[in-house]
Amino acid sequence: MKKPQKRKNMQHWWLDSKTDCQPLQNADWDFRPLWNDKESWQLRWAWEYECWREWQPRSDFQLWRIEWRKNIKLLLSPSQDWIRGRLTNTEAEQIACSQVSSLPLWLLRDFSDCFPEIPWTKIPIEKRQTLKLAKRGKPLSLESSFLALKEPHPNTKGFPLIPEKLRVQHPGYHSLRQPDPQNAEEMTLYAEYRAKIADVVHRGQGWLEAPGFCCNKMIHKIAPGVFAGVYVIRIPWHRIDDDINTAFAAWLQKKSRELKGRIKFKLTGRMKSFEPLNQLGALRLLRTGRTAPEAEVHTKEVRGDTPLYRGKESWSRAKRKADSLLTAFFGTD
Repeated sequence: MKKPQKRKNMQHWWLDSKTDCQPLQNADWDFRPLWNDKESWQLRWAWEYECWREWQPRSDFQLWRIEWRKNIKLLLSPSQDWIRGRLTNTEAEQIACSQVSSLPLWLLRDFSDCFPEIPWTKIPIEKRQTLKLAKRGKPLSLESSFLALKEPHPNTKGFPLIPEKLRVQHPGYHSLRQPDPQNAEEMTLYAEYRAKIADVVHRGQGWLEAPGFCCNKMIHKIAPGVFAGVYVIRIPWHRIDDDINTAFAAWLQKKSRELKGRIKFKLTGRMKSFEPLNQLGALRLLRTGRTAPEAEVHTKEVRGDTPLYRGKESWSRAKRKADSLLTAFFGTD
């Protein structure tokens, strides 16, 4: 995907008090309408939407839309069919979007009448609801993954063949069926086969690299800092639970380090899921020239109960955290 152009000599433009934005509204920093378990699904959408509202210059959005429409017309032209085949409108929109910028298709197309002028919480709820069941990014393909679960990976050496009497043939692959408990021969064949599998896995020690070993994996970056992965892992169930848990924890830590700029949302805690938005609100308030005490008084007056943050250090820490999150979101240094 083509990355958007960065402003020269100003990678952290969101800290600039002269950003090209409308006067700050309360909805730009007060995200309490989302403070509800039933609305927790909105948090990731709101975060991505509000982060993109920080992009400078905002005139880029209109330029991207113009280029996007041009590319769609080109992709749908019959003269291009010999290259990709005939595309549907949706396919053309997705391909054109990836060619223009990193702005997601739902912002480029579906929210063009709102973005970037209207804050997320001011968008009609009916419009936001259209994203509730939407898939983020491209759907993850499980092609071949289920097959890998049915029998050893074809590139894996040393695995025994499934006994013919216990083999079930499917189009393109075969699987192991359960033996007939009343058939002594089948029960013996099944036990011998399982013992051979256990021995091969044990000798290979594949469980040290993962809970088992990876037969297939796909990782997609579905938004800046947000990843989704599909892994097919053979788990050695003959190992004790502690061994499997230890191996999985080590594997998870290793894979997590490989995902640069990964943003983590804790879905079981509303406060932790909500905090990135609050930090972004603090940055926006301080960017207007308000001091921390002034921002504290202002937010308490608006909210009518407690301020967004208390104390100068809390405001500064929130601003720094928002800076680091936006740095990861836009991939700047």
